[in-house]
Amino acid sequence: GSIKAATTFLCAMLNDCAESNGWPERYTVRQIGRMLGGNPENVSLLSRTVGGFIRQSMTQKKAEGQGPVPKN
Repeated sequence: GSIKAATTFLCAMLNDCAESNGWPERYTVRQIGRMLGGNPENVSLLSRTVGGFIRQSMTQKKAEGQGPVPKN
């Protein structure tokens, strides 16, 4: 489950970045999975990195005085 979640978040982040910069690239979750190639090291790194981004964004919002981050 965490691998699927990480690839989904990565896909959304890449597509958002591309859209924000006016780039034509768009990715699907399946394409991201293929890019990782099923290599356990890549998947582990992805899970840790995306998890860190999520935790960091939640911490920043709370620190900026925007109140607690809603659960689910």
